[in-house]
Amino acid sequence: VDRFLDEGVRTKYREALKAEVESFSESIREKVSEGISGSGLVSAVVEEWEQVVKKVAKAEVGEKVVVCGRAVRWWDDEIKHKIEQRREAYKKILEGQDYLWEEYSKLRRKVKNLVVQKKLEVWNEVVERANLDFEGNRKEFWAFVGRRTKVLKKHHQHLGTCSVEKVDNKVCEFSNLPANCVEIVLEGSCVCGNDGLVGELLKCGGSGMVELLKQLFTVIWREEFVPPQWREGLIVNLFKKGDKEDPGNYRGITLLSVVGKVFCKVLNNRLVK
Repeated sequence: VDRFLDEGVRTKYREALKAEVESFSESIREKVSEGISGSGLVSAVVEEWEQVVKKVAKAEVGEKVVVCGRAVRWWDDEIKHKIEQRREAYKKILEGQDYLWEEYSKLRRKVKNLVVQKKLEVWNEVVERANLDFEGNRKEFWAFVGRRTKVLKKHHQHLGTCSVEKVDNKVCEFSNLPANCVEIVLEGSCVCGNDGLVGELLKCGGSGMVELLKQLFTVIWREEFVPPQWREGLIVNLFKKGDKEDPGNYRGITLLSVVGKVFCKVLNNRLVK
């Protein structure tokens, strides 16, 4: 995801997606001409769409191996070394060397302070980048500010108001998706579901991604069938606090397909307008 901060990577990714649009369209036409329809057509198109996006992302952005609990910018070798020292001290305490408890407590404090320091360094880098963008790249600066004010703005502008607009019973097809439709419906960073596609792959795809989504959504809408993989969720346990061996200290969440979320939100936005 961090690689999308590089304008060159984003440009190559968008251009590669544009190059796939025509072949994707041709593939849909071939399937229709072969008489495939309904759930069979939708499932085949969704599977091919996912393969196209993953292929382009792997070629232009690359892959990243994520270890659970380590996918943060402030995690580095220094923190890893300190945590290993703390764990070794704790193992010795479990073996009966209680005199090491004071040393273990010191190591715990060091790890905690080091994490705070590393997080602060990352935040300072973000602020410094924003300051540089304010001088040389105003567009990126205001995008940075906008991402952090959008939530509050959306909350306050709806306080004390009610919607009086009538719902149009006719939901149009997806021929007029706006260029920023993905950014509108996806706020912040979206974790992937079973399909392995994170929100940034959609948000940074530009016009090529919008065109691919347009064709995908049109097939789903015309065939009146939602792909089953969009109805499947990936259940993940999140640690809250306390003893990690206590199941009560975990909270379960269900991760759904990001593409399915975009489809549902686009439909919902059209209905409420």
